[in-house]
Amino acid sequence: MANRNFNRMQALNKEVKVIAGRLEDDATSNAGLGWTGAATSTGVYTVTLSDSYNALIACTATIQSTTGVDNFQISIASHDVSAATATIVFHVSKDDGLGAGVLTDLGDTDEIHFSAFLQNSSLPSV
Repeated sequence: MANRNFNRMQALNKEVKVIAGRLEDDATSNAGLGWTGAATSTGVYTVTLSDSYNALIACTATIQSTTGVDNFQISIASHDVSAATATIVFHVSKDDGLGAGVLTDLGDTDEIHFSAFLQNSSLPSV
């Protein structure tokens, strides 16, 4: 545990919440709170939030590949954070050698790292 005094994060949006975590290749180990994750089909990984929110302000995702040569790409395929089952769906792909991306499962030791910034209020921003 960090032994420091942390300040509140400030934002122009009202009630900004940050959900972040790490999802392993086989979705058996999730690090972070407020969500669960699963591989839902080849190259498709779904993060299900524990709560619903008014809006997704932004989301970033990267892939940690221990081999360093996998050349994965990750993108946000869809999101619906206001639904009863709030989700963010990621697509993981690799170049097929012809310039087209092909949905691909992560390797055994690869992980998705993500941060989602969510608005938890319907009040207008300042």
